[in-house]
Amino acid sequence: MHILLVDDEEEALGLLAGILKREGHAVDTCEDAESALVRLASATYDVMMTDQAMPGMSGTDLVLAARRLQSGLRCVVASGHTAPDESAQGDARWIGKPFDVDALLTLLGSA
Repeated sequence: MHILLVDDEEEALGLLAGILKREGHAVDTCEDAESALVRLASATYDVMMTDQAMPGMSGTDLVLAARRLQSGLRCVVASGHTAPDESAQGDARWIGKPFDVDALLTLLGSA
């Protein structure tokens, strides 16, 4: 699976990328939403996982913008806060932080 990870916390981004690569996934990383949109305009991904709380653009807003570039992109939003009500989240999957790695891997497979 080709996964795009987006998180403004460099340490968390590197840790998660390492875990997913060890699981056999191809992983690209971006530290902000703007970089992610540039990447999405030039490469195709199966899944994008983004942090919700980032400077400049929220994860929810990134999902909406990303879907304009890749309409079938499956998305997972990670948040330390409660997920929004269903009308606000669309079909993006949500996972709370901190998350269990096995639960994350299951969620990515079903996203």
